[in-house]
Amino acid sequence: MPSTSRTERALYLLGRPLVRCFYRVTALRLENLPAGGFLLVPNHITWVDALILQFACPRPIRYVIDQEYYYKPILHPILRTIGCI
Repeated sequence: MPSTSRTERALYLLGRPLVRCFYRVTALRLENLPAGGFLLVPNHITWVDALILQFACPRPIRYVIDQEYYYKPILHPILRTIGCI
């Protein structure tokens, strides 16, 4: 399970079934992921792909978020909790 904190584990356990209701995600060639840190740089238009990546990757993902979104009152507590930078 890709999480480090209790809150992240709870979000993962609640969110994964919800995402799976709408999307069929198959992660291929996970053995090719490097053992250490790496950059995963998706070219995305919506926030949905971030959710899909989170549930497909077997390791924790830390997102880099534009400060315009990071400091929005509604989003900030959520983004901070899941470890966004």
